[in-house]
Amino acid sequence: MAGKMDQKTKAYSYVRISSKAQIEGRGIARQIAAAQEYADKHGLELDEKLADIGKSGFHGHHVKFGALGNFLRLVKDGQIPVGSYLLVESLDRLSREDVLTAQAQFLEILQAGITIVTLIDGMEYHRDKDFTQLIISLTYMSRANNESAEKSKRIKDVIRKRKQDALAGKPRYNHHLVGWIDQKRIDGTADYDFSLNDKANAIRRIFELADNGVGAWSIARMLNTEGFPVLRSRTNVDQRWKEAQVQLLLKNEIVIGTYQP
Repeated sequence: MAGKMDQKTKAYSYVRISSKAQIEGRGIARQIAAAQEYADKHGLELDEKLADIGKSGFHGHHVKFGALGNFLRLVKDGQIPVGSYLLVESLDRLSREDVLTAQAQFLEILQAGITIVTLIDGMEYHRDKDFTQLIISLTYMSRANNESAEKSKRIKDVIRKRKQDALAGKPRYNHHLVGWIDQKRIDGTADYDFSLNDKANAIRRIFELADNGVGAWSIARMLNTEGFPVLRSRTNVDQRWKEAQVQLLLKNEIVIGTYQP
């Protein structure tokens, strides 16, 4: 009986990281460290397993396919003890969806007797507090959704313009340019100059052999025997041509200059 009385209240740290930059940076460590500090300060037992990595809060992927969705189902089923805490960096970690959807999820957690804590400002939300909390949370959620909607619009506008520029024949920098083309910015302008490099010889050789009826496996073997350098030396560990790569090149319209965004 004494053991149960001494048992600490459970706190669940929820971490959501959506972008590659955040994944490679200190986003995860920062959020977990803040949760641990809060748990230690308030005598809570911290559970760090609740995390959604690379899932969008704007499109609700973290609820449909992620850890937060599983947590909400456990809350609904009564499997998260009343009086537990959900620790998040800020309310936009929980959701960036439209306000009604975000608020419904927020209230569902509070109605289950779980306290939500936003670590960035120390705010505590629970069902026994006054309605001022709901007004504050609505403001935060509305702002998060508006920010994400505007960001989504900007990204779509950029992609649309890139496609339009490509159709108009305007050259532009390409982050994933093929290995047989070099790109160099023209001095004093925003334009780029593109030219074939020595690796284009391997592409020519592949199609020459294919035109003569040679199969992909044999083409890869001949390229290695004849000493043609691989296209991506940094990612090709053994620096050798392989059948699958040859097959992909033979089917890829990029080799005739088609741009595929």
